[in-house]
Amino acid sequence: MKNLMQKIQDTQGAINNHYSMSWGQMEEIKNNSEGTLAIIVNSFAFGYMQGVKAAKAAGRKVAKL
Repeated sequence: MKNLMQKIQDTQGAINNHYSMSWGQMEEIKNNSEGTLAIIVNSFAFGYMQGVKAAKAAGRKVAKL
């Protein structure tokens, strides 16, 4: 099995722009997090939120068919 960082690198180009993280969002997370671990946790939460948003959008698209 590929290691974690390889999986992350392989995914980078496949993320839909509507669900990716902008530079401004990265800055906001960095500036409003206390320490490296908080940045990681907050970034994960952001990614989870984006995933939920993508899943809901996909569900709506299927419902329209």
